[in-house]
Amino acid sequence: MSPALWPVVAAAVAALGSAFLATVLLAYREKPGATWLAVTLSSQAVFCATTGVGYLVSDPPTRLLLETTVWTALAIQVVSFLAFTLSYSGREHLVDTRTFHVVFLFPVVTGGLMLTNPYHHLIWPAFRVVPTAGLSTVVYTPVPVGVALVVLGIFIAATGALVLVDTAVSYSLYRVEAIAIALSTIPPGIAEVAWLLSLGPYPQLNLVPLAFIPHILVDGYAVLGTDMFEFNPTTRRVVDNTQLDHLESPVVVVNRDRRVINLNAAATAVFGVAESAALKRDLDELVGTAVDLDATDQTISTRVDGSLQYLAITPSEHTDPSGTVVAHSVVFQDITAQRRREQRLDVLNRVLRHNIRNDLNVVVGNLELARSETSVSADGGQHARTQRDDRLATAERYASGLLELAEDARTIDRVVDRTDVTRDAVSLRRVVDAAVADADVDRTVTVEVDEDAVARTDPDLLSTMAARLLLALAEYTDCDVDVRLDVTDDAYGLQFHTATPLPSHEVDAVTAESETALNHASSLDLWMVRWGAEILGCELLFGEGATATVRVPRDGA
Repeated sequence: MSPALWPVVAAAVAALGSAFLATVLLAYREKPGATWLAVTLSSQAVFCATTGVGYLVSDPPTRLLLETTVWTALAIQVVSFLAFTLSYSGREHLVDTRTFHVVFLFPVVTGGLMLTNPYHHLIWPAFRVVPTAGLSTVVYTPVPVGVALVVLGIFIAATGALVLVDTAVSYSLYRVEAIAIALSTIPPGIAEVAWLLSLGPYPQLNLVPLAFIPHILVDGYAVLGTDMFEFNPTTRRVVDNTQLDHLESPVVVVNRDRRVINLNAAATAVFGVAESAALKRDLDELVGTAVDLDATDQTISTRVDGSLQYLAITPSEHTDPSGTVVAHSVVFQDITAQRRREQRLDVLNRVLRHNIRNDLNVVVGNLELARSETSVSADGGQHARTQRDDRLATAERYASGLLELAEDARTIDRVVDRTDVTRDAVSLRRVVDAAVADADVDRTVTVEVDEDAVARTDPDLLSTMAARLLLALAEYTDCDVDVRLDVTDDAYGLQFHTATPLPSHEVDAVTAESETALNHASSLDLWMVRWGAEILGCELLFGEGATATVRVPRDGA
């Protein structure tokens, strides 16, 4: 290749690269700023191609027409670049103002003055085509108006670059893309200044197309190698007035593609993820379940510090100045206490109502029989007196059971409403031994749990859960109990084995979200185990290798 042709080849490469990126951007034309960037790259392609052709044209009239095209394309490029930076950074409304419409006149004025320069000589009084290194170049005689146009063009481009720098500083989510586009303006800017100041061994040789090659490479990385138009600052700027960090409830902001663009500290804590890891993730992936942004009444459950937490979802729209929905803020309100209280009241209502009605019927029936038998016993019948005493003992037993049930309900309220749950390293063997002693069931309980099995949990609450499970098994299975340990990488499984399973209606009531008239437990023991498991972040399982299993996380989470 002749040394004189490398500027032509460089200009052709720059033109083709610019045209290719402009074509790629058509797929994003609905995104803020994408169309303006496509216009920028298209005018850049015209500038590079025309400059490359000009290297080979020495006819002055033809070359003047080419130079007019070059300068007009460059003027269009800097104005469209500024429009791109404003639109991309969330300031698109500024592009539609009358002030900016004046800026749009810059390429029109530049092209018009260039075409009519032979009549007024405001751009240059002299225009000569001179050979340089085997190429045709031009020499201008600068005048104030021409210099002012060049300076204004540089100022417009620099303003656009500063807008991107501000975006990079303000929003870390878009920092890479914004900095890449801003830095890409430096090489052609340096080449433009060097040409205007006649620097270098061939001062009249315009090497700006060559400098556009690194510019195109960086732009290509921003467009093709990042999520530049999937996540743009427009959405963040619209919701900037929402002071997320001042809200106690978790808040996540997503764009139109349901990808996370912002969240507050409460959200990072609830969903157990750092802000940097949460950004750009799909909302459903972050939350762990499907979220309907159009629903007004939706509740999800998640684990926070090992405990099951219920969250009510409230989405709200954010629109740009044109009224287009660009984002949603999703507020997650913790309703765990309310949800558990409602569930507990429902369970207590059904259990107490059912047992009170049945047991009081027994009490009243036995008291009536005892009263009738009292008159008989007055005649001296020993058998009648014995029957009366049995009736009274039965009534007393059922009445005492009701008192115990009421006290049991109060105890469950105190345990479930605890706010001082701890996460200590405890021996599971000691926890189970304490539960066996506390339950004191009239069954043989064999414990096969290693002393060195240690988990971070609340020993008192876990022991209460184990004791309640033993009481339930003793009540419903009427057989001995073996307690064994199943070890996995992340949890210990306390397995309670009996020869017969728990009644299905008792299990169904506890594993369902709520009780029904036809599906409810007859005691509170299994419910106590379930509520305690939710608080500690444990899992309560039935019939999966054991009669019942309580899976305790090793690390408490």
